[in-house]
Amino acid sequence: MGESLADMSWDRAAGCAVAVALVATAGVATAKPRLVVTAPDTVVGDGSSAVDIVVRVEPASAVAQVQGIEVQVSAGTVGDAKPAGNDGVAYPFTPPRLAADTKISVVVVARMGRVRLQNKLSLAATAPTAKVPIRQTSGAFDLRTPERVRLGRDAAVDISIARPKGPAPSLYVNVGSLSEWSDGREGRAAAGDHRGGLRRPRDRRLGAGSPRRPGQAQSAQ
Repeated sequence: MGESLADMSWDRAAGCAVAVALVATAGVATAKPRLVVTAPDTVVGDGSSAVDIVVRVEPASAVAQVQGIEVQVSAGTVGDAKPAGNDGVAYPFTPPRLAADTKISVVVVARMGRVRLQNKLSLAATAPTAKVPIRQTSGAFDLRTPERVRLGRDAAVDISIARPKGPAPSLYVNVGSLSEWSDGREGRAAAGDHRGGLRRPRDRRLGAGSPRRPGQAQSAQ
């Protein structure tokens, strides 16, 4: 579990907010303090894109009582605190590099003497979308398909061929299923390659062939 203890950082970042809170709330009865934590609902797990986890203690008069803030995350790293708007303090959070989508839990604890305020939230972390090279055949159909696909996903990837002058060629694949031909980009014909629920790594073989005629074998390109 990654963890960041930010006692000194909180003191520095919240110094100005404490002074303002003391002046603004002099002589006013304070409400029961509470800890407010905000962050983006979704983060990208590429190991480098940081987002801010913003922590606020309400009401503002309670800021002076804060002795330290502790931010714990189930994965990734938390950086030093920095001032945020509305008497808040922001902690930069960098998710780890992910191969699959996951949930990351965040627990924030504020120490105020004998009182400990706590709040939790969950972030949806998505795996980054990598650029996958396109493999292209040298045959008459100019078949193009991603070099790699991610297994175990229901989403389809596009394959395409040069638009034929006559009937569209037949397609075959040893893994998943193929949709019918449709209009693709750049004047090409496209079909969807669906992988279904396949979980284990497996070589994928994909081919296009001229429509069969009675008594004629199919040729692949």
